[in-house]
Amino acid sequence: MGLVAVVLACAGTRPEWETPGPANEVTWKFRVVDPEGQPVPGAQVKIWRADLKRDTALPGTTDAHGTGRVALKPGWYAAEIQARGFVTTSRTDIRIAPEPRPRMELPLARAVPLSGRVVDTEGKPVSDVRIRFVSSHVGAPVVQTTSDAQGRFNFQGAAAGDGLIYSTKPKWAWRRLKIITPQPELTVVIGRGSPLLVRVVDTEGRVVPNATNLLHPVDRWLDVSRESEQTPEGMRYLRLAPQRYRVTAGYEPAAGCRWDRDVDVEVLPG
Repeated sequence: MGLVAVVLACAGTRPEWETPGPANEVTWKFRVVDPEGQPVPGAQVKIWRADLKRDTALPGTTDAHGTGRVALKPGWYAAEIQARGFVTTSRTDIRIAPEPRPRMELPLARAVPLSGRVVDTEGKPVSDVRIRFVSSHVGAPVVQTTSDAQGRFNFQGAAAGDGLIYSTKPKWAWRRLKIITPQPELTVVIGRGSPLLVRVVDTEGRVVPNATNLLHPVDRWLDVSRESEQTPEGMRYLRLAPQRYRVTAGYEPAAGCRWDRDVDVEVLPG
């Protein structure tokens, strides 16, 4: 009798819970704009759930005011935005909340021509160099190409503004350049490595015997040669990739006293 009474009491006070089910779709409204914030009509937007494949994307097109609409369920999405005269842009951070009208602004970078040539330290063309342009514009893809037999290269769909040019070729020194597009013909100089002499001197300018020094690349940790030789003037590194380095040197002028210093240096091709 006691057990039956408890069951009846619980049944009488049990709250009614909503039956779980799929979330309702909401209308995601987006607006595609240029770097000046002006609307971009006719832009094609494809959006898909981040945990699914791209071929499940839903399409959307902006109107004369640069706006478009797509019916989506709340969740995490990725998107690709294309428009004539602009760089194709990808977004992987789109979160659709269960709001009545979620909104988002999608900025695009203008596409500009970017071409040039790769030469060695003597001005001779270098072929088969892999060139990459990494734009600072959020969402702009990394574009890449390869220099031809005359050392020439041409990018398709480079973003306007500042960015970095990376050039690589086996057995050649890696190079990084900071540029601003658009610009006239670009010349990239690469070499097979450059020497660097590190002299550790005291406050009177005299070379310190038994001094120590360490070399750390600032831009990139790859392609760093450790070949070196000790000379009367100091430590000579034989072949270093052109980039920035931080030299940490030190010595002990007296027992229990040590002096250290860091110096940054730019190693140029040749």
